[in-house]
Amino acid sequence: MPLKQVQRIPLLLFLLFLPVTALADGIVIPPVAYPAAVTIPDQRALICWSNGVERLAIETQFIGSGTNFAWVIPLPAKPKIEAVSPGLFPTLEFLFRPIIIHNVFPLYLILLACIGIVFLLVTVRRNTPPRTPDTVVSIAVALALQPISACMAWPLVVLLPYVVWRVRSGTHDPWLILAVFFFMILMASMLLPTLGAAGSVTPNSDVSMLEHEIVGEYDVTTITAQKTKALEEWLHNNGYALPSAGSNVISNYLHKHWVFVAMKLRRDAAGSRINSPQPLCFTFDTKNAIYPMQLTGIGSDSLSVELFVFGPARAEAKFFDTERCATPVFPPTDRGTVSIRPSNKLQIVHPLLRNWAAGSSVATRLQANLNSAQMTDDIKLNWVPFQEARHDLYSYQGAWISSLNYGIAVFGGFLLAACTWTAAKRRWQPHLKVFAGAGVVTGCIVTLTFFALVPKTDVRLVRHPTLLWTLNLREMAMLYAMEDETNHIASLAQSRAVVKNIGETYPKLNENPFFGGPIHEEDSPGNFILRQTTNGVDFVWFDANGGEQTSHY
Repeated sequence: MPLKQVQRIPLLLFLLFLPVTALADGIVIPPVAYPAAVTIPDQRALICWSNGVERLAIETQFIGSGTNFAWVIPLPAKPKIEAVSPGLFPTLEFLFRPIIIHNVFPLYLILLACIGIVFLLVTVRRNTPPRTPDTVVSIAVALALQPISACMAWPLVVLLPYVVWRVRSGTHDPWLILAVFFFMILMASMLLPTLGAAGSVTPNSDVSMLEHEIVGEYDVTTITAQKTKALEEWLHNNGYALPSAGSNVISNYLHKHWVFVAMKLRRDAAGSRINSPQPLCFTFDTKNAIYPMQLTGIGSDSLSVELFVFGPARAEAKFFDTERCATPVFPPTDRGTVSIRPSNKLQIVHPLLRNWAAGSSVATRLQANLNSAQMTDDIKLNWVPFQEARHDLYSYQGAWISSLNYGIAVFGGFLLAACTWTAAKRRWQPHLKVFAGAGVVTGCIVTLTFFALVPKTDVRLVRHPTLLWTLNLREMAMLYAMEDETNHIASLAQSRAVVKNIGETYPKLNENPFFGGPIHEEDSPGNFILRQTTNGVDFVWFDANGGEQTSHY
């Protein structure tokens, strides 16, 4: 290879990379990637702590074949107990969702095309016989660009081999090849997609009943005792099974003057299946934020736990990983204000969550898979200085494209360095092919290593999710309002029949793009609830960040 030709290569690569920045403009919106399946942990909880008061909402899963289930929670002080709306935890899951890296720009294709163009520029000369490799490389360059822009690739399939032939058979300079390639990129950049990135309670003189109430689906009794044996007998006599190893744990809690909230839940039908009953919220005084774990750990070999913590600083806990940490934003929620699209910011507009988390400076999502040895003590939350964190996941497509981008970039850099070195040291020119081969091997190693190391997940692709959600729910709300105006909807049963009829009549409206599956009655993004009022029943729907909207304006 002549020295003058080799010296042109760095300049050619610079010129070829120059128009790539134009690829950021476009009009076609790529599909949005959401996790294909969200894994629900065995327990997840919302913890809001401020000035010595903790609000603890717990959702737990259990498997059983009966219809009656009992549950006991130890707490540092007598709590106020409230039922939690079913959409709270799905909303939290959606707000704290990880970034899915899917729509990655395939830069490696541009790099491969550039390498092919450089090959043509340094090998094709005027008034020389045509060669088969010229045509093969020309078509390969065009096809490499096809996934980026078909309007650029397919004309190049014909145009580039023709230009190469004209250069070899005519008087055109090889730079014409670069000019054609540059012109096609400029023309195609205008059309490229946007890039982005149960029993009764019995009395016991040694057991004090602090409260007995019905909360949501639960029969709840708050008790305390002076003696461990007395509390164990009360639990046994009232249908609460306690493992034999529980005596020491109960004794420890009683020694610290904790109370016990005993709850019974009844489900309609028996059967062995996973159950996620209505969550409950406990508000109590405590000097330090805490999540009770010892009693749960007695009968569990392993447990997956997820904590959504709102407090004065970033939360940390032993054995837990930080999935996300951010500053919550509480935007105005005036009537008619709708969150058109999910925000990357942690916007708190869900009515219940907004009320409970108000005043919190930092929100943290913690996750852990605990074994029995790690559940011998309660989870104590520590407050540390704020540091933003967010967990990223790759789709398999995004991981492959990113891997190839890095691998081909390493190969291109290796090749450029080798060409520059051989240009300066002419005695090394015969070894250029060896250097190129070493670059290929290095690029492959980088590609495979990156793909193996990055966290990946299956994804669900939705085109125009915000537009789809807006059209679906607003259309349902409008149809509901029209039916209400014609035939006044006075009861929840009547309103549910109307919504069911709308879904059956217009099946395309019954899709929730944010969670997948049909729209249903739940206070979470993309869903709705029916609210009884003095004037009838309102159709209340929830926007992309969990904000509440109504069909009655």
